[in-house]
Amino acid sequence: MSSEERDHIATELRDIVRRSLEFYRATGSMPDLYGRTSSSSDERARQKRLAQLPRRIWSFVAQRNLLRSHNLMRTAETPARVVLVDYDFVRRGRLYRLVYFTVRWMLFWRDHMLILLMRESGKTPAQSR
Repeated sequence: MSSEERDHIATELRDIVRRSLEFYRATGSMPDLYGRTSSSSDERARQKRLAQLPRRIWSFVAQRNLLRSHNLMRTAETPARVVLVDYDFVRRGRLYRLVYFTVRWMLFWRDHMLILLMRESGKTPAQSR
């Protein structure tokens, strides 16, 4: 990918973060930009078990980021755009949502750093291993 394409994608991702935070301030909710993968309803049920909580927290904090998102897609048009393709509401209590969205807000800072890394070096977290 050229540096111009990386710059364009970085701008798109940062704009998505900005709009997500504006949406949160206006509504108290935030789009799920990261997404989780599961191949079936049985797998989703297994992932929701209490024994899976440490793995889910680790995945949420350390593995999922905007550059590896399952809910964002880069279009084929020129110039390419990054669009949100899935929106899931968090349907939990107010305290849960407050903690959840606060953590996601903090993770946006991490994402900004990863976007800068991608912009400058051309590497994404998956490529730097």
